[in-house]
Amino acid sequence: MDQSQNKYKQYNDYQIIATLGKGQFGLVKLGERNGQRVAIKFFLRNDDNPYTIRMFANEINILKQLDHPNITNMIDFNQAFPYKKQNGKIEQQICIILEYAENGELYEYIARFGKLNPEICRFYFKQLLSVLIYITNKGICHRDLKLDNILLDQQFNLKVADFGLGKVQEAALLKTYCGSQSYMAPEITKNHEYNGNKADIFSAGVILFILYTGSPPFESTFANDSLFQYFENNRQNEFWIKQKRIYQKIPDLITDDFISLINGMLAPNPNQRFTLDQCMQHPWTNGPTATLEQIQNEFRQKKNIVQIQTQHQVNRNIDLQTPIGDFRCSSEQRIQKDYSDIIEKYQLTFANRVLIKSIDIVLTNEFVLYQDPKIIFCQIIKKIMEFQPNEMKIHESKYKINVEISDENLKFSVQILNCDNKMFKVKFINQLGNYIQFKLMISRIRDNLLQMNQ
Repeated sequence: MDQSQNKYKQYNDYQIIATLGKGQFGLVKLGERNGQRVAIKFFLRNDDNPYTIRMFANEINILKQLDHPNITNMIDFNQAFPYKKQNGKIEQQICIILEYAENGELYEYIARFGKLNPEICRFYFKQLLSVLIYITNKGICHRDLKLDNILLDQQFNLKVADFGLGKVQEAALLKTYCGSQSYMAPEITKNHEYNGNKADIFSAGVILFILYTGSPPFESTFANDSLFQYFENNRQNEFWIKQKRIYQKIPDLITDDFISLINGMLAPNPNQRFTLDQCMQHPWTNGPTATLEQIQNEFRQKKNIVQIQTQHQVNRNIDLQTPIGDFRCSSEQRIQKDYSDIIEKYQLTFANRVLIKSIDIVLTNEFVLYQDPKIIFCQIIKKIMEFQPNEMKIHESKYKINVEISDENLKFSVQILNCDNKMFKVKFINQLGNYIQFKLMISRIRDNLLQMNQ
């Protein structure tokens, strides 16, 4: 094994042990020092593009002003911290050290277990409103509120992350077109000037709807979205008739109070949209609310189920091992039989392809299995081809693929990592686009690989 695979990268006094995510302006890594884990956001040097530098400087400026229990607060930052790479080379990096939300994304629990009950929804909705009230009082707006930026800390409290598009609202109205399509307020998609705090309230309404029902209210606020047009054309009653049909097996789900709150938060006219005070004082918001102890009991059970399922899959995959060689004896024949067209099309070679060592824990958007990594890699490529990607870049020396699917507005990467006990981890990282579509996409790839492994 390559010696570099046995060593963590080093950042100042932190060991870099995993990649947590990648965005347009930064790469987020998991770091650890003296048992304390942090999220370290590295500035991506795209030829030192002035706009990118400005965005990163803006995020630092915003975070310096914030200190709230429901925000991933900044611990430190530096423009020239030493970053020791695996090859021993030391580079000066611009980085932000942030609190680490160790229980991952709130949406991951929605994706696995479905909608939250109303009491739990209220608990998290109030925490989200608390953040919005706090930043609004400081004259700051987030402008990229979405479920992938709603995390859970060690105690399962909500943490709002990623203030890269945050703005100190010095002017009455803003002009920058930004955000994620599924959560964007209509005044932004129409390229109108807008108030960032009112746009945040719209995004928070979309988040609440997903937490409460398990699905988004619409795909976007563009004119071609038929569901949003019910709001745009003041025909909300028809929208809710459709929703009640969808959830007819749960007749008590869509209540009058919930309808009133969502209608107010998703009002197309920002001047008619509910204020934060109206949201906080609304009858739905002040209904029965879970306690932190109830939240912890609920989510620890869910987390335990995930861990048990993961361990069951690990054990089941280990049971598939044969005593003949490292993998099933038919691996090479299978590769030649099932994947010769893919190998030829992409001129795949495996002799010098390196498997990077993985950390022991399984993070969000990862799963493990036992199978020849060459087969896994070929099968992933085969499955991705079914999605008709606009671009698929296959790394020359790693088991890694970068994918762009413009029809789904997605960019993501997938990489195979080496674990212990001859297990392999498949890791997905969302880089750009609709997070719900990303989760659906990787679920299909995961299910396909797990069925192949049976």
